[in-house]
Amino acid sequence: MKVLDKKLFRDLWGFRAQVVTLATLVICGVAVLVASWSAYKSLQKAQVLYYAQNRFADVFAEVVRAPSDILERVRKISGVELAEGRVVVEVLLDIPQQVEPALGRFISYDPHSLLNLIHLKMGRFPEDGSSTEVVVHESFAKAHKMRPGDHFKALFKGKVTRLVVAGIGISPEYVYALSPIAPLPDDRHFGVIWMNHDALSRLNQMEGAFNSFVIRKEAGVSLDSVKAAMDRILKPFGSMGSYDRSRQISNMFVEDEIRQQRSMSAVVPGIFIGIATFIMHIVMVRLVSLHRGQIATLKSVGYSSFSLA
Repeated sequence: MKVLDKKLFRDLWGFRAQVVTLATLVICGVAVLVASWSAYKSLQKAQVLYYAQNRFADVFAEVVRAPSDILERVRKISGVELAEGRVVVEVLLDIPQQVEPALGRFISYDPHSLLNLIHLKMGRFPEDGSSTEVVVHESFAKAHKMRPGDHFKALFKGKVTRLVVAGIGISPEYVYALSPIAPLPDDRHFGVIWMNHDALSRLNQMEGAFNSFVIRKEAGVSLDSVKAAMDRILKPFGSMGSYDRSRQISNMFVEDEIRQQRSMSAVVPGIFIGIATFIMHIVMVRLVSLHRGQIATLKSVGYSSFSLA
């Protein structure tokens, strides 16, 4: 072993605490970078795959009331691949063991629907023709410890209706179930509930009509052109304007969570590497100041600057 190599190892041993600290910080920084970036890419891929598998709609629009034949006009819009109409209402819920009422957003369910498919986590879908069976959003069911077979009450047009939980599930439209009057999820006081279309229409006096439309556009078609055509058709029926996924509340929350993960994958490793760089700078300054005389002596006996470096 060369003399300079022996000196190097003695110096490293003398600064072993700093060396171990630097190595640990760098290892932690690289590990966090790999783990967080992998999590970000996995979340991004899972979002795209989940939306595709469950046919998340591209465009949404709400109206006060539109006759069912308007749906055919919407389907004929250039660039529209699929279009569906539905009934969406919000009513008060009477939940057992909860003093204050909750708000439920009821969405009409059609077993032949091709958009915003419901992914069942437990139980089954309502039977055809059932006017009391519903599918409850998973987060609301967990907050109230609901299981298939449980009961609760809802107030439709001043009439109390007893409902039965047939299944528990989620949909790409409501990964996050957000109340229109609350800035953050409140699963105890707001829930999404799917009910047979005919039953929900009858309870809300919406037979032969829709108040919500969802659309899936063809690939390569401009969203703006589809939304403009929808707005022209639906404006006479009280539409405030259609919107795409970028303004859909649940999707906005999901996108924000994924963006936060991406930011964390850059910020946290940067902190580790930054601290390691700072410690490295201190150690190097100390080494140079301590070895200034030794370096001069070694150079005087013939060692080159390159070898010493």
